[in-house]
Amino acid sequence: MFIHRVPGSLVITAAAAYRVSPMTDINKYIALRTALLNEKAKLEARLGEISKALGQNDSVAVAATATPPSATTTTPGKRTHSEATKAKMRAAHQARLSKLKAKSGAGPVAAPAPAAPKKKRKISPEAKARMIAGPKKRWAKFNAAKAKAKK
Repeated sequence: MFIHRVPGSLVITAAAAYRVSPMTDINKYIALRTALLNEKAKLEARLGEISKALGQNDSVAVAATATPPSATTTTPGKRTHSEATKAKMRAAHQARLSKLKAKSGAGPVAAPAPAAPKKKRKISPEAKARMIAGPKKRWAKFNAAKAKAKK
């Protein structure tokens, strides 16, 4: 970014605002993340020291500082199933497949035949005549009123 120093003030030109590299944001993020991870390590070490001083075992300190598994395994906005749920789903799927295979005689499962297309409905000639007559009647009335108003 180009900064022009004028005595008594700081001026940033509009053209300079467009020259900001997106890499600077990434570099800032990386630096901030590194600093936070270092701070986390220091705090965990300090917590371990405090636990030892109090006579607690390390597993309590580690459990207190461990991140929840959902925070590390999932991305924000994405829903996932637990391993137990996946196992249940797998078992149910296997049961469905075995049931189909047993029904068909242990051969490969055949795809169901496509359903016959629905028969197209047809408008009766009387209904068509009514549909045509309605607008004609309304337009005749409208044109008659228009002709009457002209006179």
